Amino acid sequence: ELIEHFSKNTLKGEIVLLIEEKEYPLENVELEELLKILKEKFSLGTKEALKMAAKILKTKKNVLYKQKYQ
Repeated sequence: ELIEHFSKNTLKGEIVLLIEEKEYPLENVELEELLKILKEKFSLGTKEALKMAAKILKTKKNVLYKQKYQ
């Protein structure tokens, strides 16, 4: 529902995204795929997508930066 809604409507301001693990376990998605999803669906830049991915994956941002750019 959210993907459909935000693909038709422009975001204004901040949003809070709550994801229940049982429905869509993002922890099991490869980093590149997760970044692609976050960037496309929420119009995020790479830096913002990495920050959000770090929260989703429960890890530090610098770990993901190193993984992405090495």
